[in-house]
Amino acid sequence: MQVPSNAFRFHLRARCIRATAFALIACVAPAIGRAQGPAWPMYQANAQHTGFTPVAINPASINFRWTSPVSHVALNSVTAADGKIFATDGDKLYAVNAATGAVLWNLDFSTAFSVNAPSYDGGVVYLQTCNHASDTYLRAYRADTGALVFRAAHAAQWESYLAPTIVDGKVYVNGGYYGGMYAFDAVTGTQLWFHALPQYDEWTPAVDQTRAYAYVGGTLYVIDRITGQDVFSIPDPHFDWEGWSMYLAPVLGPMNDVVVAHDGRLLSFDLEQRDIRWEVADHFSGQVAIANGVVYAIDGGALTARSEETGDLLWSWEVTTGSLLGTILLTQSHAFVRTSTATFAVDLDTHVQAWTYAASGPLTLSESVLYIARSDGSLTALAVRLRPDLSAIEPSRAHYALGPAPVTIHGAAFLQGGAVTVRFGDASATDVVVDDDATIHCTTPAGAPGRVDVTVENENGQGVLRQSFTYTPAMIAGGTQRRGGTLEASYLCDEDDAIIAFWGRAPRLDRTMPPFAGMECISPAKRLFVIPRWFSNEFRFFMNIPNRPRYSGHFLLQALVGSGLGHGEGAFTNCIEVDIP
Repeated sequence: MQVPSNAFRFHLRARCIRATAFALIACVAPAIGRAQGPAWPMYQANAQHTGFTPVAINPASINFRWTSPVSHVALNSVTAADGKIFATDGDKLYAVNAATGAVLWNLDFSTAFSVNAPSYDGGVVYLQTCNHASDTYLRAYRADTGALVFRAAHAAQWESYLAPTIVDGKVYVNGGYYGGMYAFDAVTGTQLWFHALPQYDEWTPAVDQTRAYAYVGGTLYVIDRITGQDVFSIPDPHFDWEGWSMYLAPVLGPMNDVVVAHDGRLLSFDLEQRDIRWEVADHFSGQVAIANGVVYAIDGGALTARSEETGDLLWSWEVTTGSLLGTILLTQSHAFVRTSTATFAVDLDTHVQAWTYAASGPLTLSESVLYIARSDGSLTALAVRLRPDLSAIEPSRAHYALGPAPVTIHGAAFLQGGAVTVRFGDASATDVVVDDDATIHCTTPAGAPGRVDVTVENENGQGVLRQSFTYTPAMIAGGTQRRGGTLEASYLCDEDDAIIAFWGRAPRLDRTMPPFAGMECISPAKRLFVIPRWFSNEFRFFMNIPNRPRYSGHFLLQALVGSGLGHGEGAFTNCIEVDIP
């Protein structure tokens, strides 16, 4: 057995992952209906205020539906659900028919100092009005008729608020005579608790299953959302006061973090370590949005995408005329942003402009319609076709030599664009059945060892889940892949297989090596390790890469895997190419 140079230190780790054998796919099936995309019930889509809605869109298919003169003054950001849009303009609350743009009903609060943006839950629309000692309430109205459900008084001075945050039958809002957060029962309006905070307005809490969050006055406050008691707080030592309005909501990310933009800085608070995870000082403004491990923020009028984990810049996009402002609306495929005069869709894969529309205002994407709440009081509705969006394949692997096998594809928007085609790599599946908007069943053909993309396509476009299906034996590489970093590799095999791993330098070649299946890509090849017999269907390899110039370059990794390699029974895995700068 040949082993790597002593300069390398590596560790072998096993992981048993039971997989049902199966193979490759693609197919065509008729659609059986049309479903709508998710609703947008509160500020920045959800109680975490991520600005993200889990759909993929085809920007070429965005079509004008209507513009309605809802008001004669600027509209706040709107919420939309169950075929209705709810909007405020500083004086009134409006309910608008989503199909036609017709105003269904309105309520006048013109005596109040502020009439703030609404939220929606369970057939009820909620908003706050504020007028110091009088007419200061959390209000709830029937969405279909505008009939009063309750009005719950709370303390305030002359404040303005972002839309209420609603979770599990409770409504969380900014309020208090000297600042704070309230929780109310969403059915009765009963005040559940009040927690005093520094006096700032123009914010709303972020809420998860156990806690409520507020970033005000240079501190992130974490509050038990059931009791209203302090859990902990994280100070922001570099906070720079910019007035008594925050103009933001904290954003809860999936990495146990809270991200905000304030006074030109972008900050991530680590909720586990109870400290600031990272901070970037530049020219940040507007509301942060988060999706799929990426933080999106406006920096100096440009859209920037940064790693949620580290804050490192991934890419940016700058508009040719004007500067971006306000909120960011995220989908799986595009970011919607705006200047003072226009709205844009930026492709998250290519980082280029994919669409623009000559109107601007706070943006809402609900039930496959993009709404623009315009400064002249009108509301524009644009129909958005949702393209297929894949989230998972079950099972996700099969041995290359096995015949057809059933698989299930999970995702969204499968029913919204006519006949459905499914491909695994370049091959087409058979026996395709579209169960519903989120589920497809197919039968797979065989394929060569390695990983392939899974594609679902209809007339609205295609969705691709990259390298999501594996024909074993196969390899998957990861790690930081730099000098001083790490190289990780997973070898997917069958139980009791032997594994002979190789490495070498470029150039790559692909040639058949009978009697083994697959294509050999390394010559000359150096043996990395030999496993005579492995007891599970995955073998993991971990290597520390020395921080020396001679370990820079373009490397190739491959393995020969099978139950009878000594008898010519086995196959080469896919070829992994590693660039170490």
